[in-house]
Amino acid sequence: MGMPPLTFNRFFDKRDTKDLAGDEKLMRLALENAAKARSDGDCPVGAVLSWPGGVASDRDAVGTESDPTAHAAINVIRKVAGMHRHRRLSEGVLYVSREPCLMCAAAAAQAGIREIVFGVRDPEHGFITSGKYDEAVKSLGLSVKGGVLQEQCLEAGVPGRGA
Repeated sequence: MGMPPLTFNRFFDKRDTKDLAGDEKLMRLALENAAKARSDGDCPVGAVLSWPGGVASDRDAVGTESDPTAHAAINVIRKVAGMHRHRRLSEGVLYVSREPCLMCAAAAAQAGIREIVFGVRDPEHGFITSGKYDEAVKSLGLSVKGGVLQEQCLEAGVPGRGA
């Protein structure tokens, strides 16, 4: 007997205006970083990590750094953990222009990040919508919201799909 399907607020509902302005503002910053990645020849994905008292951002750099782990989400988590000289970012919210892969979601969970907000889904590698990692996702304990500025992400060339 299999596990019940994963339930969460998978895609943003435009009727839910709570935190919409803040989510969109930070997703725009992620998109700015995605544009920087694209201009450097990397995958156009950007990430922002917000926490009480601060915001940091970064971009995908897999190609420029020749590092398969240099995803936008990993890079911003490393940056903030280094700034705080602490591995737990328990009040953090991670914004990513494309749905994070399992590696990035696991890193967020290990860092104690409480929520992930993403723009477009990634049905091939996304840690939720691909359906490949349902058991692992349940164990991560993350709150997830998808579809924030989805159209703008797609227009900016962020690889992925709309709802």
